[in-house]
Amino acid sequence: MTAPLNTKARIVNADGSASREFIAYLQAIGTGVVKRTSYTYAVIATMTPTLNDTVICSDSSVVTVGNTLAGGGANIVQAIGNGSAWKVI
Repeated sequence: MTAPLNTKARIVNADGSASREFIAYLQAIGTGVVKRTSYTYAVIATMTPTLNDTVICSDSSVVTVGNTLAGGGANIVQAIGNGSAWKVI
């Protein structure tokens, strides 16, 4: 399920039924493939690097695991928030 990192999909509707977003998520997991959106560093820089949140950067200049994420490159990397910065994983 693709959703911006700063939003949370509902699991249930007001009537207690499963939301469409949650059903789509479960269907995606069933295939073994979960689609995620990648973001440019300019967008990621505006996001709070909350502890253990992950993000995919589509223009990283850094590829070394553990280093702080930076933009301006041509690499696609995943990063994790440590509470104060995004670190490449």
